[in-house]
Amino acid sequence: MPTQNLTWVTDPPVVQLTDFTQVRMAADRIEDAVNDATQIVGGTEGKGLISLDDSQRYSDICEDMRQLALDEKKRVDFEFYCYYVTGIPLVLMSTYCPKFPRLNDGRMSILPKPGLWVEGTVGSPYASGSGILMKEFAVNLSQSKGYNGRVGCAAASAEAEKTWCQMGFRKTGKKYTEKSGGKEHEYPVLFLDPVEIPQYWALMNGRWSFKPKPFTLSGPPHQDSPPQ
Repeated sequence: MPTQNLTWVTDPPVVQLTDFTQVRMAADRIEDAVNDATQIVGGTEGKGLISLDDSQRYSDICEDMRQLALDEKKRVDFEFYCYYVTGIPLVLMSTYCPKFPRLNDGRMSILPKPGLWVEGTVGSPYASGSGILMKEFAVNLSQSKGYNGRVGCAAASAEAEKTWCQMGFRKTGKKYTEKSGGKEHEYPVLFLDPVEIPQYWALMNGRWSFKPKPFTLSGPPHQDSPPQ
């Protein structure tokens, strides 16, 4: 079956979530899908689409999203976005957007050029490929914020690093350090400048498009309220 020019029908294609309840509901639904798809070793539960290790990692990201949205002091520096299909959240993303520039900013200062920092993404294991749409949206969000499509992130796993690099992100050689549970964890920093990778990215009418993508959005991003 041909895979070109398929359209993901979404309602709307993307929504900015503006309060804790919206983020929590989206994270809860995605985490439910993750738990349902988890392979339970020695048992018969779940569909076996993802491993226990991956399931824990996805659950941790969902909890990080909830905690960021819950903390009023931190929340002012972050934005949350979600893709919905028929009212079901498929991918949740948080981005770091400080309202005021900071000296020695732990995220922005390690990027080779100014860009949008993606704090985290998590998606339903039942929606393979939907993460491509969210990453493409991040590039266009960067464009709208004056960064010319440049995006940076820290890869929390080898699998995450692979999916980002498949879209043209490259290792910077730097590490992002995060404290969790009283311990420090280091993650490789990845960076994309779409101008430098024309074989992957094309700018048309002010919007970036990921060329190898086998599907398109049903319409432009919206800032409407999320489905209830």
